[in-house]
Amino acid sequence: MPSVKSYFNRELFCGTLRRTWPLWAAYTFVWLLLLPVKLFTDLNDRHVVYSRLSVAYELLNSSDSTGVAMAAVFGIFFAMAMFAYLTNPRATNGIHAMPIRREGLFLTHYAAGLFCQVTALLVSFALSALITAAFGVFDFYSVGAGLLANLLLVLFFYSFGVLCMICTGQVLAGAVFYGILNFLAVGMNALLTTFAGNFLYGYDNRFFTFSAAPLSPVVNIFHRLHAHILWPQTQDGGNVRDSGPIGVVLDGLDVVAVYAAVGLVLATLALLLYRTRKSEMTGNTVAITWLRPVFKYGVSLCSAFSLGQLLSYFVFQLTESAYTVGALVGTILCMILSGLIGYYAAEMLLKKSFRVFRASWKGALATVIVFVLVGISFPLDLTGYQSYVPEQDEIERARIDLYSDGNINDHFELTESESIALLRDAHYACILDKPRQTSVNRQEPQEYYCHFGIDYILTDGTLVSRCYDLALTPEMLTDPSSPESALTKLAECTEITQQRILGGRLPSNPESMRITGGYIDCSYYRGGEFDRNEDAELDAIQANNVFIALMQDCVEGNIANATLFEENEQGTEPTTKPAFPDEYYLNLELWYYDASDTPHTAAVETYKYDATVEYNASFYTRVTPEMTATLNTLRAMNLIDIPLYK
Repeated sequence: MPSVKSYFNRELFCGTLRRTWPLWAAYTFVWLLLLPVKLFTDLNDRHVVYSRLSVAYELLNSSDSTGVAMAAVFGIFFAMAMFAYLTNPRATNGIHAMPIRREGLFLTHYAAGLFCQVTALLVSFALSALITAAFGVFDFYSVGAGLLANLLLVLFFYSFGVLCMICTGQVLAGAVFYGILNFLAVGMNALLTTFAGNFLYGYDNRFFTFSAAPLSPVVNIFHRLHAHILWPQTQDGGNVRDSGPIGVVLDGLDVVAVYAAVGLVLATLALLLYRTRKSEMTGNTVAITWLRPVFKYGVSLCSAFSLGQLLSYFVFQLTESAYTVGALVGTILCMILSGLIGYYAAEMLLKKSFRVFRASWKGALATVIVFVLVGISFPLDLTGYQSYVPEQDEIERARIDLYSDGNINDHFELTESESIALLRDAHYACILDKPRQTSVNRQEPQEYYCHFGIDYILTDGTLVSRCYDLALTPEMLTDPSSPESALTKLAECTEITQQRILGGRLPSNPESMRITGGYIDCSYYRGGEFDRNEDAELDAIQANNVFIALMQDCVEGNIANATLFEENEQGTEPTTKPAFPDEYYLNLELWYYDASDTPHTAAVETYKYDATVEYNASFYTRVTPEMTATLNTLRAMNLIDIPLYK
């Protein structure tokens, strides 16, 4: 027997490999199929000629989704295989009776699992390198970067799995903890976002954010690690695709390196926990004493926000409107019930008994108090979230999404102080209108709705986002403090007016636009009834002339006033704004490509057509009677038969 102070035991290491060889063989077999066998099959196909870059890209893709999936799945499998003795009392006592220190036992088993995965990767990538070299498409960077990325992935996920196995005394519990912890942060972020979006007035849950992704390894690595093709670039940073790709690179390798460093920390933590882990805790769901309260209250919290919100949706929110006191109270009651279910279920698992109600009532009471306080904090706005509007001098620029039943349906960029001042007025109007908005039963159909999303970009780089789904009434336009009036003033400001007429999607530098063509669609009406439809495609010269006319209308302010409400055929109430005439309905679309981001290198003049390229963007506008320059241009080209309006 080796010395008691030994940190590694050769006989135990070899015995562990002999015991777990089926898993080792399966892991190696899968990697052989994914890399060298697939490469050989593809390269041996005489009907397809593979370049060095295409093969390099395929190799790097092995570190993308495939590598992450292999490391994540087999990481816990090897951890379970190496430390399965900690889930069986007889095996635990037998191993711990050996004249080897805890450090020696841990490092020996940890090294055995790591050895199996590393050798499989080395063999697979070595064979892949030989195969690509034999076919003359060997690329050192792709082989090296792919191997390095997979080794780092293995180090993190295997260490994470080992830590989960040290913290439990049951095999399945270790796998469950591993799976949940890999997605817990993103899942809780989604649940909290849903809850806040339902009951925190103005909370922005328009888009999924990756703010919690770093704490969910699988999600974050899938999102950040991917192979990228390199193209030649021009002096202004644009890609030149005519000459073909020049290389491949593996993005996110630095992120994986950070996770690998975290894996070393997790392995060290697992070793420290193993040194003090009590052998008699084998068979328990949680084998570390101080983690038992964390497990219990964690299960209660997750149960409350997941099962509780689901239950409240079916019981209360089918009849109650969001933001109302009834919906909030009902949801909190469901969360309390679900939280208590999760709390007592966790307590039963820890105590291995159903008789836990009398002894654990204090913890249950604390759980109820926490959820009640959470519910109270929303209507009281203790954090000031719902009433916060940044000061004018703090705002560098802003973005808004404004979608209504009228002619305002787009997103806009605001940089001018006058526009931002009107935006702040509209934001304040929405805040002051909270009682009216929260009293609307949104389960019943409403006549008019408006979606209003705000993104303030502050001078210090902070992003402040708010989002409002407003129920609107045309009669409120006469009230200058109403959201209807404030949003209409905002939509009629010069900056938004220009973006409305030009589609709001043009390049930041108009000089980079190259108009390539367009399309018009005009429907004619006589006496309120459909008469005929005419459409035509514009060539580059015609489209350029129309674009110049549009720019003239934009500068002169020739555009229909903004309206939040849908107009009827005759242009009468409910709106008080000028309506589109019932004699015609004209849509215009212009095609262009942005020279600042074009893959082509042809030098062309501004607003001139380049026959060697196709458009990569377009914008759409509705031509109204006020746009006299555009209408005159279309009439001069005999494209429309519309009377002139004064």
